[in-house]
Amino acid sequence: LAQYQKPNGLMKFDSISLEDIVTKAIQKIGPIAQTKQISFVNRTKNTKFQGNLTNLVDLLVVLLDNAVKYSPAKSKITLVSKNFKNSLSLSVLDRGIGITATDLPHIFDRFYRADTARADSDINGYGLGLSIAKKIADSHHGSISVDSIIGQGSTFTVRLPLTQFS
Repeated sequence: LAQYQKPNGLMKFDSISLEDIVTKAIQKIGPIAQTKQISFVNRTKNTKFQGNLTNLVDLLVVLLDNAVKYSPAKSKITLVSKNFKNSLSLSVLDRGIGITATDLPHIFDRFYRADTARADSDINGYGLGLSIAKKIADSHHGSISVDSIIGQGSTFTVRLPLTQFS
């Protein structure tokens, strides 16, 4: 988490593609997903924009890792992107356990883990992943949000500007 606490001015932004981010993140999470026979449905558009490739791959890995952890075996996780005039959005949709309305306001807080997550001894973590994802989105002058329904799944959406101003 300390790595992402750096002031925005120290982060290097390059011209990158959404396709590269998605490909690298899926490659990193693929082995974990395979153990649960979870597949990815990639419905993203290859959009070029300014950002830090390494950090954005890390952000997507956090979202995909959580989606795999909290999804049932043999399910699908869908990635969808949308282009807007000056920004893009990337959403990760799972059909997992969902997040309660009482937990939703806190999930991006450091060390926060929902009670249902703590009760499931098969799911490990320190409650830092979503906090890191938010820091990365913030450092890109973007945002991250979530919609969730218990027992039906969650959709995490990252919205990023196409151009960075440092």
